[in-house]
Order: sequence, then structure tokens, then C-alpha cells
Amino acid sequence: MKRIFFVLIFICCIVMFFLPLQNVKHVDLKNTFSPVSGTNFFGTDHLGRDIYSLIVIGFIRTITVVVTASSISFIIGIILGLAGGFCGKNTEMFIKLITDMFLIIPSFIAALIIASALGLTPITASLAIGISDIGVYSNQVAILTKNLKNAEFIQAEKILGIGNGRILFKHILPNILPHLFTTLSTKAGGIILQYASLTFIGLGADITNADWGTMLYTYRIFIVDKPVLIFWPAAAIFILASAFHFLFDDRDFFKG
Repeated sequence: MKRIFFVLIFICCIVMFFLPLQNVKHVDLKNTFSPVSGTNFFGTDHLGRDIYSLIVIGFIRTITVVVTASSISFIIGIILGLAGGFCGKNTEMFIKLITDMFLIIPSFIAALIIASALGLTPITASLAIGISDIGVYSNQVAILTKNLKNAEFIQAEKILGIGNGRILFKHILPNILPHLFTTLSTKAGGIILQYASLTFIGLGADITNADWGTMLYTYRIFIVDKPVLIFWPAAAIFILASAFHFLFDDRDFFKG
């Protein structure tokens, strides 16, 4: 069932990018608060901008943050976790000391600090969130690796003289990846919410950028008179975050 939903969402994303987009920085005060139409699929906002185009561009920016931040924490976390779990007590303690430092500062606070210094962009947000989450994956990988390295088939390979690199990447890593993908999907939903929160605050951000959080902040004053303006970005955040959690929260999804 989940695979069917995944295919449907994928098709919707493909169709979405084939529909025409408008210039979201173009202001048309003669076309404000227009209803849903064939020209403006979600209507227009108080500046006459096409809300559908804003949502699509916001989706691209959000996915950029999710993919970049997840890749940073996932890849570095796996490397550190494998080394810590396989190479012995001293290495494990040293790596744990490093990764615990990443966990001390919440990713949201780290992103605020970086944004205040460099400005809030998808790249700076990705770096802050990704680095902060390294410890999550590293600790999980280290625990799973320690449990697996004492398994009989791993010990047998060591007796046969098989190298540590082959053992790690040929046998241990494939066995722990399903667990990590489950964590990855859960964290992805959190990244979406964190980025939306950062853009809602708007620290160092360009309010003309089509970010869902920025849209919520801009449209908040119309929540009584024009609640539909709030609905579109809020629905986008909810649907995307829920999709990651619902589709990928089961390890069986990643099995062949």
C-alpha cells in the first residue's frame, strides 16, 4: 500500500513541474486575492502573486534543505559510527566525544547562529541542521556495528582473513542500513518543520523568497479575512512532513 502511495506522490510531483509557473517576484496589485482559476491554480495573494508558483518553488527549496542536510548527517554519521563501533574502545570514546558535541547544541539554535552571521539560505540551513544531526546517526551506527561485529558470521570472516574494509562495507553496513533509513525518514520530517520555522522567523532571510515558512509569516495577518492564504503553505508543510513519516517509517519499505 505504501509503495502505491509513493508512486502516486511521485507522479503528482512530476505533473506539478510540468504545469506553468509564474514569476513570484512580480507584483500585480490589480489581481490581488484572486480565487482559484485556470490561470492561478491556488489563487493569488495580497500582492497578486500566484500562490501555486510560490508553493512549488517553496517545495524545491525545502527538498533542497532536506536532501542536503540529510546527506551531510547520514554520510558523516555512518563513517564515524562504523569507525567507533568497529575499531575498539579508544576510538569509540574519541568519536563519541566529538559527536556528543554536535548533539549539545540543538540544530535550530545552530541554524539561528549561522543565519545571523551568514544569512538564512537553504545551504546555510542545511549545514546547520546536517551537522547537528551527525551524532544521531553516529551513535546509532556505533551501537548496531558493535552488536554485529560479534556475530558468528563476522567472526568466521575474520578467521578466514577477510579484511576489515570488506567486512564493514560488504556485510555490516548492508545489515544496518534499513534501520538507518527509518531514522532518516523520521529526521526528514523534522528537517521540514525546522526549516519552515527558521523561514517563519525570517532571521537574515529575504522575505521575497518563496519559502513556506515565509509565506505563513507574511499571510498571518490575513488569517481571519483570507484564511485560504494560510491554508496552502500549512497544508504543504503538513503533507510533505507526513509523507516522509508515513511512507518510510517501516524498514520493510526498503527491502527488495
